[in-house]
Amino acid sequence: LNAFAIDLTALGSGIVLTVLSIFICTLFLLTKRSITAVHFILSSVGAGILTWLLKFYFERSRPENALRLVDVQGYSYPSGH
Repeated sequence: LNAFAIDLTALGSGIVLTVLSIFICTLFLLTKRSITAVHFILSSVGAGILTWLLKFYFERSRPENALRLVDVQGYSYPSGH
């Protein structure tokens, strides 16, 4: 199950979320829902900024002794998933 857990965690990466967001925004624009596309972009960017700000506000470091499947950098809270 380790490979599945690693793949599942990768779904929350910035690259995957950006590609998925571009796809969804394109669908909104193709269906002539431009206001919905703007709301989607603003909420996605706002959520990213809020998560980034909260990480630096709380500055919770990652556990030292935890077994890790994937090495990541930065603070651990909030996860943003």
